[in-house]
Amino acid sequence: MLTDSDIRRAVEFESHDAPVLSIYLNVDPQRRSGEQHKRVAQAA
Repeated sequence: MLTDSDIRRAVEFESHDAPVLSIYLNVDPQRRSGEQHKRVAQAA
């Protein structure tokens, strides 16, 4: 699970030498349950 600190570090991250890939995680509860989201995150 992402913490506030994790999100803050991602927002403040600056890459000077390498490209950065940005992804979007859809956490809409209508699409998956909280438990399904946890399993997906753990598999990554």
